Amino acid sequence: MSKILALLATSACLTTTSASPSQQTPVLASDDNFVQCAAYEESEKIDCGYVGITEDQCSFKGCCWIDENQAELKNFNGPYCYRPIYHKYNSEAWKKRTVYQALTDRFAKDGDDKEKCSDLTTYCGGSYKGMIKKLDYIQGMGIDAIWISPIIENTDGGYHGYWAQNIYTLNENFGTEQDLVDLIKACHDRDIWVMVDVVGNHMGNQPGGSGDFSKFIPFNKTEHFHDDCAITDWNDDISVEHCRLSGLPDLNQDHPFVRQALKDWIRNLVNKYKIDGLRVDTVPEVKRQFWQEFVHYGGVYAIGEYFNGDMKRVAEYQNAGLTSVLHYPLYYALRNVFQQKKDMHEIANVLANARKMFTDTAALGGFIDNHDNSRFLAGNKDWDLYKNALAFILLGKHMPIIYYGTEQAFSGAGDPGARESLWPYYNTKHTMYDFIAKINYAKHQLGDAYHNSPFQNNFVDANFFSFSRGDILVLLTNVGSGSQDVTRTFKLNQQKVINDQYFCSIFADGEKILVKNNQISIRLKNGLPKVYKLCDKVAIPVTAVHSDCESSYRPYTILPNINVVLGIACLSLAAVAFKNYAKKPIVVVETPLITNKC
Repeated sequence: MSKILALLATSACLTTTSASPSQQTPVLASDDNFVQCAAYEESEKIDCGYVGITEDQCSFKGCCWIDENQAELKNFNGPYCYRPIYHKYNSEAWKKRTVYQALTDRFAKDGDDKEKCSDLTTYCGGSYKGMIKKLDYIQGMGIDAIWISPIIENTDGGYHGYWAQNIYTLNENFGTEQDLVDLIKACHDRDIWVMVDVVGNHMGNQPGGSGDFSKFIPFNKTEHFHDDCAITDWNDDISVEHCRLSGLPDLNQDHPFVRQALKDWIRNLVNKYKIDGLRVDTVPEVKRQFWQEFVHYGGVYAIGEYFNGDMKRVAEYQNAGLTSVLHYPLYYALRNVFQQKKDMHEIANVLANARKMFTDTAALGGFIDNHDNSRFLAGNKDWDLYKNALAFILLGKHMPIIYYGTEQAFSGAGDPGARESLWPYYNTKHTMYDFIAKINYAKHQLGDAYHNSPFQNNFVDANFFSFSRGDILVLLTNVGSGSQDVTRTFKLNQQKVINDQYFCSIFADGEKILVKNNQISIRLKNGLPKVYKLCDKVAIPVTAVHSDCESSYRPYTILPNINVVLGIACLSLAAVAFKNYAKKPIVVVETPLITNKC
């Protein structure tokens, strides 16, 4: 007999609910007669689109054509395409994702991967097929979004993807078009979203030398480009927007053909391959107004790159129309504090200033490593300091981004030294891999209660920083490994009073902290960070599951290397089925379960 499955915790059981599509009602927006509906979900598929277009045009962001005769949408006046107010491609949804940046050429090979790449200046052989084979590895860390390299054809040597030659064809070094389609589908089947890196500022190295644009498609005329000049002052917008980055031919987005071609290209690219988000390269090198139009045509979450620690200048680009930007000001502060052991007030100051300058700090991309900088461990080999920085990246109020190789403690320096091949290092028992997985798993357990909670600064001094998000408590230090224990007593900055309750470590080490009237006393050993959550949110280690699971139910994902806590209990609650990406055996155990407090 089929039984209902539920996630069992000491305080509550996981429930899932969804509104019937027929219950949704459209709301007319003021922008171009754009219809926005409440989130409509059917088999994990979300519809989107515009009013008043033909069925053939109903292709923007993989829209579905809704006929007026469709019973489930009988309350709508059709035929229309629909896009919801809250859909998985907007910033509110992306804030809840953890992104894994994987250079396509360096992440995974389809063939022999027993030897690391010896020449990092050119193609190493990473591919879309290789990525598909390693999705278990990615998902085992609790990652639910990936950022891949630019996908279009490049000039010679463009293993990174930033040297475009033809924006309408794909880079065959990464695989075929079908391979890319297969990768994105495989990711979507696992509820992993795909962010694609795109370039709208420049093309690649000129095959025929400076002044020869004939090999570029479609921008093959001199008038499509700005004059050949070098950027001499990065604070001069005219120089930055009109001159060349690293000698690369700079597109003239004021030219009508260039402007429209780029906008049409990004719209078609997103739609054709069902891309979930965009990372936009070199945003300060192009006028802000163009990015507003470009992002509108893309129709998905777009995070821009401004490689600058000046918060005022970086904030201008989110405020001018990009969904988000990479939080470089925070990156520099975290490097100073944890790599160089500077005063931890620097983090608190950056966060306070960011709240004043950015339109939405929670949508910013937080990171400690990427492909343009030497890795953290190249400048300081202390893994414990690195874990402190990673804990802040994973738990701060921003969209966390983890650069591939972080989980294997890579320490490459410079370009291309920080772009190592991940093969053959896929050790899922590595301490960094485990550290990332456990933090992400704790967030997944708490769900929206965590994601929707504010960032609360509890206590900061030169060598210690504590903050909370909902029921999560984070303790960080920059003293480094081998140091004396760090002890502090302070009050939690909580809206609710916590008294006579324990915070339990998420690292399964049995540590607890007693809270008395919002006050706690803590001890950090050997310079390691600690992450806790209220003990009544810690799941009981129940192992009984039932094998008769219905795949049509909303899934609960079983992650590799994570002890899944599921049981046959709370029969009155909504059903939860399994997506067994870990490929663990599901064993039928007919034993009584602890069901109190469900």
